[in-house]
Amino acid sequence: MSLTEKILEDIKSISRNQNVKRNERYVTGCAFFDVVHFDRIVDGITRAIEPIVMDGEKILNRIDGGKIFDSGEFLFQIKKGVFFEVYDYKELAATFVRLYHLFDPGSRNEWLALYIDENPSTPWWSKGDRVESG
Repeated sequence: MSLTEKILEDIKSISRNQNVKRNERYVTGCAFFDVVHFDRIVDGITRAIEPIVMDGEKILNRIDGGKIFDSGEFLFQIKKGVFFEVYDYKELAATFVRLYHLFDPGSRNEWLALYIDENPSTPWWSKGDRVESG
C-alpha cells in the first residue's frame, strides 16, 4: 500500500470523496472534507508519515493565506493550510502532502482540499548515492 493510500485510508470516514490515480509508480491522491476536520486530517497525515521519517526527513510548512489561480483566473482563497514534504531514505521516495482550507468568494463556500503527490522514483538521489553516503 502506498503512503498516499495509507493517508487516505486513515481519514476515509470523514471525507466527502477521495480519488487515487497511478502513472507507473507515481501516485496522486485527493480528497475533500468539511472545514471542521482540519486538525483530524493533520493528525492522520502525521500518523501515516511518522514511521517513514524515523529513517527519513519531514519538512512541515504552515500556510496562513494565499490564492489559487487556474489559467490566469483567480479561483479560490487559501485561508490556511499545511504542506508536508516527506523523504523516505529507505525507499528513496519523495511525497508532497498539501491540505488547504479553501474559500470561494463567489459562492461563499468553504471546504478542505487534500492533495498528495508521491514519487517513488524521484531523481533527488539514486540508490548508489544513498549507499555511498549512508
